[in-house]
Amino acid sequence: MTDFRSSHQAAFYLSGLIDGDGWIVVTPQRVIGVACIDRDIIDGAARAFETLGARYRRRIQPRSPHKDLFVIEASGRNSFAILASSLQLVHPLKAKKLSALVASYQSFGCRSCGVDLNVQGPGCPVCYSRHYARRTRRG
Repeated sequence: MTDFRSSHQAAFYLSGLIDGDGWIVVTPQRVIGVACIDRDIIDGAARAFETLGARYRRRIQPRSPHKDLFVIEASGRNSFAILASSLQLVHPLKAKKLSALVASYQSFGCRSCGVDLNVQGPGCPVCYSRHYARRTRRG
């Protein structure tokens, strides 16, 4: 049983799993995953994802006559941002893919000034147009 006393321990555990037996897919679907025939290792990965606050899903892939394969996959923009900031991947290609995964999401900010779309940037004509259109639609 793997219990993590801190988020650092959880990050180190996941870093080792992903560096060794994991994968990072940028396209067509964005996912970070690990597969193993030992359920305890995947249970530990689930606790590590929970400790870090990342969203994940688990599944069992039957492989008869062999042992079943236990799979855990993290997905979602926030989960990837959390994992990118906390994992320390040694494998250079996987570290590069993790960076590309986070960068593959577009910002929620204004395309001109970069502020949040619910805020009007001072002096920004794009923000002004967007907020003016919102005011006139309300009636």
